[in-house]
Amino acid sequence: MVQALKKRMSAHAFRTYVQTARVVGADADSEQLRLGYSNEFILKQVQDTYLLLFEEELLRVLNRRVKVQLEVVEPAELGAASPPESGCAAPEPVKIAVPGRESRPGAEKGSSSPAAKEAVAPQGSVSALDSRYRFDTFIVGSSNQFVHAACEAVAERPGVTYNPLFIYGGPGLGKTHLMQAVGNQVVREHPAAVVRYTTSEKFTNDLIVAIGRHEMETFRKRYRDCDVLLIDDVQFFAGKRATEEEFFHTFNSLHAARKQIIVSSDRPAKDLDGIEERLRSRFQWGLIGDVQPPELETRSAILHSKAVEMRLELPDEVVAFLAEHIRRNVRELEGALTKIAAFSSLMKGPVTLDVCKDVLRSILHNGGEPVDSEQIIKECAEFFKVSVADIKGHVRTKHLARARQAAMYLSRKLTKESFPEIGRKFGGKDHSTVINAVQRVPKLMEEDPDFRKAVETLERELSSAL
Repeated sequence: MVQALKKRMSAHAFRTYVQTARVVGADADSEQLRLGYSNEFILKQVQDTYLLLFEEELLRVLNRRVKVQLEVVEPAELGAASPPESGCAAPEPVKIAVPGRESRPGAEKGSSSPAAKEAVAPQGSVSALDSRYRFDTFIVGSSNQFVHAACEAVAERPGVTYNPLFIYGGPGLGKTHLMQAVGNQVVREHPAAVVRYTTSEKFTNDLIVAIGRHEMETFRKRYRDCDVLLIDDVQFFAGKRATEEEFFHTFNSLHAARKQIIVSSDRPAKDLDGIEERLRSRFQWGLIGDVQPPELETRSAILHSKAVEMRLELPDEVVAFLAEHIRRNVRELEGALTKIAAFSSLMKGPVTLDVCKDVLRSILHNGGEPVDSEQIIKECAEFFKVSVADIKGHVRTKHLARARQAAMYLSRKLTKESFPEIGRKFGGKDHSTVINAVQRVPKLMEEDPDFRKAVETLERELSSAL
């Protein structure tokens, strides 16, 4: 099927819409094939232009109708897929396992059978590492240089230097990149090493399956018989007592054997509400490093680097515009650049500042509009990984209280609203509560450097919004 599509599509369209697709589900009973793409822009182009072609080819190959369903998936789920027109080595042609095809005689060469998957991705020494995440592809700036240096030191002497290593920061700032860079370097320098990367969600799901199948020994062997264990987003262990218990013993087993442990979170270990104290204390045994949103110079360097990878000619004025107005994280920068590259390629025109503004209109702030408390509450909720309802509510856990106080403080500092007006927007709170928060935040910023950085980052982003 894939080879037939290659003949019927232009080279660019094939690379952009077929080679970047990944099968995320194939259901023989419902005659459905689910394909994943990295962003809505690419998905919409496939939906509008190539979906019928895909289904037509499936009908020709299988002699029966198979419905193709498209969805956006996280980059990590796309495996080795590269952005359109990327300067990186092109991925192998997609091996689409269509429903019911594996068991048929004479199946198309390259079908994604279990045996083929095992040959492509052996599980003996490496688990779920993405080869694109390396130290030489990571842009270093003042916002991340400390954690970058710590990760390089750990990669040189795993289990000896900084064990455990706890990395925290907001989404899309490079935590996963750095963790996997450690794993990839360890594997390159020590081919026999067993390196396992996973997310907290997958760890929990594996545990649930193991309990249901009475395979706990297999589960424990998988996560404890390794030289380096990398676990992303441990904040999601909160409230999952069985998961916390199992990870607690896994942590102890690995640490006692001097095996390297690296975990990431969206907040400092001490602020992981809902996670047992004994786990939080262990996260603080080694080195703790935070990754901050990239500063202007780093954002510009990232854009230049990604443009070279994509073979995209990016004028300096476009780089300056993007770096100035997309500040929160690297993922947003990359997403914006991918969208611009796809538009430029499809329209067969150069990237100009006007094109950039038009394509990214939906993700840029509205120009000239003054910031208000509602916007500040929304930004603080997103930054602290809580809901707007939580900030406006009455729950007073430490993490929620800090998010609420920061939002009140910034509302008073950045708007002309009175204390009573701000209180009403925070769920009808009394003006004295707002006054207390405004007076309390500067003291907290002096006592807690992490909280100071959070408030300063939010103030900088809100103050310079378009």
